[in-house]
Amino acid sequence: MADIHLKVYDGFKGDRRKWGSPCPDTDWDLLTLEVVMEVAKKGLVGRVIFTSFDMRVLKMIKELEPQASVGLITMFFPGIAERRAEKAGFKTIAIEKDITFARTVRRAHEAGMRVFAWSPSKPDEIEALFRDKHVDAVIANNIHYGLEEKAALGF
Repeated sequence: MADIHLKVYDGFKGDRRKWGSPCPDTDWDLLTLEVVMEVAKKGLVGRVIFTSFDMRVLKMIKELEPQASVGLITMFFPGIAERRAEKAGFKTIAIEKDITFARTVRRAHEAGMRVFAWSPSKPDEIEALFRDKHVDAVIANNIHYGLEEKAALGF
């Protein structure tokens, strides 16, 4: 499964704009529409997960393509993100690797959700996320390490 991460900068909460981001404002709804339409046109909706820190983006994706997989990303307070995602009906959360805790993964699994960890860069980090934290997947920048660890662990 491929991850399509939609990053939004528009001054809305959580996008670091207030800390002097060099990124121009994002027309989030136009970006979301264009990305989803392109993925659908290529017949890939069932082969990707759309992730974002922005709930507006994820809700719009589900309105446009109800069968699409979406995941709320967080780098702070994974328990809060888990509850927000569950309340919105999302089936996946993606938690920054350093704050991925086994108890959060367990609670998410009990609620019927998948947990992805991002963005491990070393094989031992990937292995520990699967073995010790019991995540369902990793969003890795190095696909080779991710596939190697997945195979070694029997997934």
